[in-house]
Amino acid sequence: MNFIKNNLLILSIRNAIATLTTKQLRKAGGISVLTIITGSLDVFGLAAIIPIISISLDFSIIHENKYLSFLYERFGFSTDAAFLMAVVIGVFLIFLFKNLLYILISYYQSMISYDIGAELSKKQFVAYYEKDFSFFQDHNSSILYRNIASIPPLFVVNIFLPILMIFSEGFIFISIITAIAIYSFNVFVLLLLILGSTFLLIYRSTKNKIQLLGEQINALNPEATRHLFQGIYGYTDVKLLNKELHFVSNYIRVVKKVNRMRAWEYTLNLMPTRIIEVVAVLGIMILMTYTLYFSSNPAALVTLLTVFALASYRIMPSMNRILLAFLNLKHYQYVHEILQPIKDFNTKKFMEQQKEIVKMTFNDSIELKNLSFIYPDRDSFAITDINMKIDKGQKIGFFGKSGFGKTTLVNIIMRFLKEQKGEITVDGVKLTDDNLREWRKLVGYVPQNIFILDESMAENVAFGQLKEDIDINRVEQVIEMASLKEFVAGLPDGLDTKIGEHGSRISGGQRQRIAIARALYYESEIIIFDEATSQLDPETENEILDAIQNLTGFDITVLIIAHRITTLKNCNKIYELKNGRIVGEHLFEDLVKREPIKK
Repeated sequence: MNFIKNNLLILSIRNAIATLTTKQLRKAGGISVLTIITGSLDVFGLAAIIPIISISLDFSIIHENKYLSFLYERFGFSTDAAFLMAVVIGVFLIFLFKNLLYILISYYQSMISYDIGAELSKKQFVAYYEKDFSFFQDHNSSILYRNIASIPPLFVVNIFLPILMIFSEGFIFISIITAIAIYSFNVFVLLLLILGSTFLLIYRSTKNKIQLLGEQINALNPEATRHLFQGIYGYTDVKLLNKELHFVSNYIRVVKKVNRMRAWEYTLNLMPTRIIEVVAVLGIMILMTYTLYFSSNPAALVTLLTVFALASYRIMPSMNRILLAFLNLKHYQYVHEILQPIKDFNTKKFMEQQKEIVKMTFNDSIELKNLSFIYPDRDSFAITDINMKIDKGQKIGFFGKSGFGKTTLVNIIMRFLKEQKGEITVDGVKLTDDNLREWRKLVGYVPQNIFILDESMAENVAFGQLKEDIDINRVEQVIEMASLKEFVAGLPDGLDTKIGEHGSRISGGQRQRIAIARALYYESEIIIFDEATSQLDPETENEILDAIQNLTGFDITVLIIAHRITTLKNCNKIYELKNGRIVGEHLFEDLVKREPIKK
């Protein structure tokens, strides 16, 4: 029982079954059947060569063997040479058919396999969307990128396909060995002793090294990606501070470590082929020596050597593939651990939830009642006993120094974080996981750093929509509402103009307006500005504030987070936060008297 529990192949099959869907498992079963068919043809084709050798040595075998004799007479051959030529052509056609079929099956197998990889990537991707905000705060994006983009293909190539390889090549191996045992028990024993012991010796001596290399490479790959991303996304700082060499060196240092491990891994994977080949030649030498000293029949020597050589010719690749498949399973054991959390994730259910959103109503007010929240790794509450009522159409400001809980409070309102105490109600309806998607449909968000797609202006406004599905009339309408009409008119291709990765071709103020237009495109009834103007100059800030003021006529509720008082000048009321608590409720005029605006 302990062997079964810890057996590498059984463990890999069990994890693969848990990872794949029923449909994918059916396809895998179909592939297995097809590979067994090609394996059978392989064995048959190999076995057909033996009669050719025997007939070449002694034509009388044609007439002495009842099967060959039947074929000779049935097809009316006049000479033994013609019959031999027909057998040769027949064997050639078997090999031709077998290899053509193998190519077709390989194509079908690769299509199914990479489709499985794509489905796993999708499953991993959508599973992350089910995580809460704190998960993304706690995990490096390089690791998430690896788990979505790299791990599923690794599963397909180095776990799923090797399992199929073990079964198909194992079938061929057992078939050939069985046939040889029937034909010559001495050759069978020799093959088993020489090649079998070699197989076990190689696997036992390399499996732990291979597994360790896999774990080390897996740990280093995200580190290399992290250094690469930092060097690319931090281009301006890197160039200004003349730190190109630092980031290039950090990246190359890790890459060199990985490459050294990959070189050692490549060598370990190459060794079995060479060792098995040497051992097979040793087996031929032993068989020759045995036959010369213990057999007086030269024809028997030629036949035995032919059988052993043919068997070795076909068994060696099978053994090598099986061995490499086992080493791959060992090397990529960590893949199972990474994919384990998504084995029960229902992608279909998630996709259906995305399509069906029942519109939530917001006609009256939002109430925050006794809200308290503490981060998992903290000892004290980030916000404590927050109570407030926000009427529809109001502009509400949140004022206070950095670290006093403003952003935490807004993240709770957007439901990226969940309060441990208290509740939020909208028109008297409590916000829960059941109406979460409906609630977010009402909320637009304009943060300090706007996420801009490396796509056209229209695609950035209609964020997440296919280009052909965008309502251009709606885009033009919200562009005007967000005071972007003049800017778009000056672009070379208007709404079709690409604005660069991370908005590299536009200003900070234009990014903010795009975020406002995005919220308006999706008819957000609540727009949250999270330090949205903190990095803008006073003139641009005033332009954004004017754009916010223009929202008054559309009955949109606005929440503004700021540590700069000027940002809050159009607010109906301003809540002051300190150490996670509301310590005051002010009007803008009163706040200015207390803390005069610096010229």
